[in-house]
Amino acid sequence: MAIKNILDNAIKYTPDYGTIHIGLGLDEKRGFVEVFISDSGVGLSKEQKKKLFTQLYRGHSAAKTNPGGSGMGLFITKQIMEANQGDVRAESKGENHGSTFYIDFPIHKRVAK
Repeated sequence: MAIKNILDNAIKYTPDYGTIHIGLGLDEKRGFVEVFISDSGVGLSKEQKKKLFTQLYRGHSAAKTNPGGSGMGLFITKQIMEANQGDVRAESKGENHGSTFYIDFPIHKRVAK
């Protein structure tokens, strides 16, 4: 669900001529598998990044691009990841410069029986 929410946002807020990249990495030091989704969409201002994962928040660029959104997707994603000892965060160089979202899933080692 977390990956789906982030990917849905990338699709909704990236123009038809834009790009979306998805990748996977391993951060053994921190103990996470990291999924990243990067787009060339509406981007985020510093002020928007501060409120991004709060309930019912929608940035003004997002509201203009997709007026039908609820402002719940990123909030739910954050709750899911925190409940599972993971994390989600976003980076952007500003409005109209796209965004990259990182979703960190903890690595759980199997215990030998």
